[in-house]
Amino acid sequence: MRFFASALTPGLLLAAILLQGCSAWKVNSLADQLQVQGPEATLLALQKVSPPERDLAQYLLDMGSLKFNTGDFNGSIQDLQQAKQVMRDLQALSVTETAAAATINETMRAYSGTPSERVLNHLLLGLNYLATDDFDGARVEMLQADVLMQELAQADSISGQLASTRFLAGIIYELDGEWDDAMISYRRAANIMKGRHMAIPDALATSLLKTSRRQGFDKEYRGYVKQFGREAEVTKAGDGEVILFYSDGVVSNIEQQKISLYSWQLEQAISIAIPHYPPAKYSPRHLKLNVAGQHIATSPLEDIDALVREDLADRMPGIIATTTARAVAKYYAVKEAGKQNSWVGIVANIATVLSEVADTRSWNMLPSSFQVARFTVPAGTVVSINGLPREAHSDQLESASSGATIVIIASSLRDSLYYYQQSR
Repeated sequence: MRFFASALTPGLLLAAILLQGCSAWKVNSLADQLQVQGPEATLLALQKVSPPERDLAQYLLDMGSLKFNTGDFNGSIQDLQQAKQVMRDLQALSVTETAAAATINETMRAYSGTPSERVLNHLLLGLNYLATDDFDGARVEMLQADVLMQELAQADSISGQLASTRFLAGIIYELDGEWDDAMISYRRAANIMKGRHMAIPDALATSLLKTSRRQGFDKEYRGYVKQFGREAEVTKAGDGEVILFYSDGVVSNIEQQKISLYSWQLEQAISIAIPHYPPAKYSPRHLKLNVAGQHIATSPLEDIDALVREDLADRMPGIIATTTARAVAKYYAVKEAGKQNSWVGIVANIATVLSEVADTRSWNMLPSSFQVARFTVPAGTVVSINGLPREAHSDQLESASSGATIVIIASSLRDSLYYYQQSR
């Protein structure tokens, strides 16, 4: 404790308070209003924020997701690629930042993203590349995501493992004729969902059935038939196929929570500030489709609200340990300052209270959930998507019905949709 106490001078604490600024508060406030203000207005407001260098990754991630939702896919790619590089560089530990976080607060540490956010970055980049007809770029992102998820994989945890990214990888491999790799990705997506006790959506079930039968995995195929209660659909010549990715809502914001813990070292209760997610209020809204009189709705593939809570829960033991040690160090620093001069002690106590804030930074412009649908479009079928303007998609689905596969990208935050189309 001697190192911490000597390092924590009133001047240092007051300087830290001034350096904290209000970047995180501004970004969190904008995220809270995103569904009301819309991505265009939110993007304009975020562009006026000047984040400190340590918040750059969070800022770029939010910029990238907002540009994705406004249709500026090239701008989104640029921001998300830069965020990827920043987060990658920050994986190396910074001794200076660690010392500052240990003595002042966690916001002094550069934001490097959670495991789920790092994988979600690849997912969003993959969708961006498809929207700009850059199939190779999308495939590269899926390969990089696979490497990252393997690095994050743990025997007793599925932290950092995303079914949505595995599913998109499977679609991309399938479109590229890499059927074995597609099958592996679909299996992994299903295993991740099983590990999170989520129901397998029809789109993933269709992918497992279709690919296992095509590859001649008869025993596995029969198992899926039994599990899902249906056979793989037989496509006819001229039939098209639609794969719909739908992002819904806005993920929850981290808030600050004050809790009281007993310190055996001080032999008294101490108050600490920790990050905390409020109870989830999100209720999934599904995009509904009408296909030849049959009603189809998107189904949840990834619960982002649950993912971010999972990431925070994994970090919480370390956060509490560091925050408690810091509170004890500040107590000793204030006590020592008071011995030297009562006014200095008062200033140190005020600075200590003001500097103790929780790290509430997160990628908070993400959707609350990713949903999917997959269906065959017989020749001549008219497809309507509720809530989206017909002119935005009628021509696209007409061409899909003549034997093409089309990947549609839609969001609850915008009225238009985008797509990638590949002829068979």
